[in-house]
Amino acid sequence: MHTFKHLAAVFLILFAVESAYACMCLTRGGPCDSYGESAAIFVGRVVGSLEHKYVEKNGNKILYDVGTVKFLIQENFKGAPGYEIEINSGRGDGDCGYMFLRNESYIVYAYKSSEDNKLYTSICTRTKHVSEAKVDLGYLRS
Repeated sequence: MHTFKHLAAVFLILFAVESAYACMCLTRGGPCDSYGESAAIFVGRVVGSLEHKYVEKNGNKILYDVGTVKFLIQENFKGAPGYEIEINSGRGDGDCGYMFLRNESYIVYAYKSSEDNKLYTSICTRTKHVSEAKVDLGYLRS
């Protein structure tokens, strides 16, 4: 019985440490709230990144662009100067980073970091594939 208690305690400690690295997002508001909170909002096509991540799904390895991701601007709603932009995100390993598919279009809600003045996005924003952005695009285009 004593050994079981020790094993249970070790398991709980390991589980607590592992879960400490998990991404935690606050509830996001609608497009109106996110518009006011974002430094840049645009629809863009992913054209590259310096880092990549492979994820296996259904027996297939899928390549994602992660880290600093370059987009070609297709439609600018707020704060995205020019026709290209780089957005920083994590790697998707519990760091809340968004993993983007190359040559796919996304609506990106980016915020500016006060530490390095760069634009960032994450899974905690309303950033999503454009095929899932009907509500957002309806609001932003009106």
